[in-house]
Amino acid sequence: MIPIKNNTEIIKKLRQTIAQLTIFNFLFQGECRAGISEHGPYYFQGNPNPLIFKEFQYLYTDKEIFGMDISTYLPQKITKPSPISNVIFGMTLKNMNKIEFNDWSTLFADPSDFSSNITSIGIWTKELIYPKYLRYPENMGKLIPLSLNILDDLNEFAKNATKELYIQYSKWNFIKKLMLGTNLYANNCGALCASYAGIENDFDWTWANDYVLDEPFKTELVNKEKITSYIDHLKRWNGGHPFMQRVLRGRKIQKTDPFYYFLQD
Repeated sequence: MIPIKNNTEIIKKLRQTIAQLTIFNFLFQGECRAGISEHGPYYFQGNPNPLIFKEFQYLYTDKEIFGMDISTYLPQKITKPSPISNVIFGMTLKNMNKIEFNDWSTLFADPSDFSSNITSIGIWTKELIYPKYLRYPENMGKLIPLSLNILDDLNEFAKNATKELYIQYSKWNFIKKLMLGTNLYANNCGALCASYAGIENDFDWTWANDYVLDEPFKTELVNKEKITSYIDHLKRWNGGHPFMQRVLRGRKIQKTDPFYYFLQD
């Protein structure tokens, strides 16, 4: 950890970098918070200031991950990649009224802007270990400390990538946007789980992009006609899922036929 006392210049750079990475991540991850994790607080003997962490995973580096060329199935294009694939910010805080985290790694703090409460910071990147080789605690990937100079590099990457993604998305049609979300929630989650078992190469993860580009699927597990039929169904709901019809019913109807059903004894 690097004591910063009241170094406003470092705090300003840290705030800007975290803000830019957050904006980039939401755009890159189809407006969801996948890849952002906050956790803590951690207390140490002899140090009254709690330690919290904020991490950004899956930063685009234009390099292979575990032998896989990720760029081949990413619909987004980023011309100036990140210098590192992930970054971990550690911060010790003083005079906090509340520090709480929920199960989704989200921080709730009082004061919510705690930049003036930071007493020290640390910055690391984590070595990527093929998931099936992860073993706790002896093989979790090395933590590599970084200097404060990385703030400028990450800030520049995030700003450029955000502008680039915004322009790309503004030109996308409904189908391409829909398949970006499909990639995130179906393929990326599935690929991550499959990699823990070492069977990620048994599946085709490019079918969502192949659908957009009207290219033949590499697997018989996906039916193009059924996908088209389902998309047409979604279009009639302006991009929303038909289950929302039950959410938007009147209160009187919901009393007789509730959206949520109570579990019976």
